[in-house]
Order: sequence, then C-alpha cells, then structure tokens
Amino acid sequence: MNKRRISLMIALVLLFSLLASCKPKVRMKFSFDYFDSFDTLVKATGYFFTQEEADKFDKKLAEKLKYYDNLFDCHKEHEGLNNVYTINKMAGKEKVKVDEALINLISQSKTLGLKYDSRVNIAFGAIIELWEKSMTEAYENDELKAATPDIDELKERAKYASLNNIIIDKEESTVYITDERTKINLGSVAKGYAVELICNELKDEGFDSVVISAGGNVKTIGHPNGETKRKWTVGVENPYSASEMKEGDSEIYDILYTMDKSIVTSGDYQRYFYGLDNVKYNHIIDTRTLSSARNFRAVTVITKDSGIADFLSTLLFTMTYEEGAETIKDFPDTEALWINFDNTEFYTDGLKHYSKSLGATN
Repeated sequence: MNKRRISLMIALVLLFSLLASCKPKVRMKFSFDYFDSFDTLVKATGYFFTQEEADKFDKKLAEKLKYYDNLFDCHKEHEGLNNVYTINKMAGKEKVKVDEALINLISQSKTLGLKYDSRVNIAFGAIIELWEKSMTEAYENDELKAATPDIDELKERAKYASLNNIIIDKEESTVYITDERTKINLGSVAKGYAVELICNELKDEGFDSVVISAGGNVKTIGHPNGETKRKWTVGVENPYSASEMKEGDSEIYDILYTMDKSIVTSGDYQRYFYGLDNVKYNHIIDTRTLSSARNFRAVTVITKDSGIADFLSTLLFTMTYEEGAETIKDFPDTEALWINFDNTEFYTDGLKHYSKSLGATN
C-alpha cells in the first residue's frame, strides 16, 4: 500500500470523525399541547436532539390527532372523508367504504363487545345521544343540572342497539348498519385506539423517547431522555374533588413507573352532571341499566396496547370487582387499579411492579 493511499484513508477517517462529532449528543426536552382533538386536552412530552426533530414530531402528531378525531367522529361529517357519521347516515341504506383504521376499530370493538355480553357496546349511539343532550343542557346551567333522559325512550332505542346490526366486510373495506335506527358511537374506545396507532407511526419514524397524554389515556414510548435505566413517571389523578379530600390529600392518587406501556383511566369525576333528583350522572353508560355505571369512582388499566386499555377500563368500570378481576385474566401482562367510593381500593398483584405506593421505584 503506497503512502498516498494511506494518507487518503487517514483523511477519510478524520472526516467521518468530524461528522460524527457534529451530531448532537444531548437531547432536549420539549412539551406540546393540542386543544382541538377528541374533545380533550392532549399533551405530549418528548426528548429530541434538535429543534427540527421536535418540530417534525409536533407537526406529525397534530396532523394525526386531527385525522383520527375526524375519522372516528359520529357527530358531524368532514369533507372528503367517510367517517362514523357517514356510516350512521347510511344506516339501513347502503354499505360505506372507509379507512382501514376505522374498519379495524369497529371490528375489534364488535368482537370484544360480543365476547363480554355487550357491556361495552359501540351500537349504543342512539342511547348515548340522549345522555349527551342532557349533559350539554347541564353544562349550560350554572348549577350543572338537567333532566335525565326518559327511561321509556331509552328502552325503545335499546331494542335496536345490537352489535349484530353492524356488518363488516374487511375485503371490501365496508361497514353496513342493517337497521336505520342503530347508531355507532366509538367514544368508549376511539381515543385509546387512536393514541396507539399514532404512537406506532411515531416509533416507525424514529421518535423513541415520548409520552402522550390524551385525557385519561397515557402512552409511553421508550425511556425518558433515552436513558435505558429510567422509566416514565405517570400520575394517577385523585378522583375525589377538593371538597371531598381530607387534609393532606394530594391531587395525585398514585405514581406509576412505566416504559412502552399504556395507562388508561375511566372515572366519574371529569364528565358528569346532576339530575333534577340531585343524583350525579357520569358519561359511562351501563348497557343493562341504560344509566350511569356506579361501581367505582375510577378504574385504571395498565397494558401494552392503548386501544385495549381504553376498552378494558370502560368494561371494568361497568363490572363488579369480582367480575373485573376474573375478566382481566383474559389479558396477559395487564394490571388494574379500582378506586372505590369510600377511598379504599382493589388492585391486581402485578400492580406492585408499577405503583410507587406499593413499593415500585424508578
């Protein structure tokens, strides 16, 4: 090997070393807020090497949140997009061709719904519509009060709220509702499912240190700041209002340490109103009573898939603890926390690996 060739190789090594030294080695922390999707505040925190990387993440997340919010929307149509509203509008008339993500969510929700006796029923749209009307009226009232839906009308609409009225053709990518009185509402599952899809897309694009919180739905990707020995710290909100708390109680009920997990909470303390009977009514409807589920103040589920976690937290909220504890056995590597009305709790044995109050550390 001659001296000229050796010199060239040395020059190339020096060049590559120089380029490598130009790459940022320290991540910076960025936080983002989004106010226009899924009727809730969505917050994201991530660690990025450059401002440009953070901006790319911000743009991607905002676009995807808006897209899936529109796709899963049952309240209004969006130009150029067949969504849940479109499917409901065409009920009893014709099939509707929709995006694969919507087909898969409806299919998963129908399958799981039928498996668990329709306790979480996406065909309950016409019933939920009545409860949403009462809640809207209450929000316009300073006392947060409104008349509850007429029970006879609820029972009449429930006759047509069958999951079997939803026909899915995955090959043609179509959804058809056989009865024009049946309406789909994905409110109990859509947010978690959307967060899962979005996070998978973000990971595919190389974003590996992120946490997203969409209301009661939290999803973590990787480790904070890329540090493999650290976990994300996620607070479980105390479901008791300030007037209900005892002296010294915190707004955070517990701290959970997780990585690459989803944490979803269903509770009666965020979306609710009071009937003219002064009874508190929350937004989670028990399909057997056609009224608010009242077994717990809150149920938190920890598992890998945010869509499954969203479904499960709603399902367990409508069950007794004994029913829920048995049901959760169907879902491997899944833990749950039930908070009762008297501030006592139930939890699965594996929760101790995540819960600060049960001895877990970061």
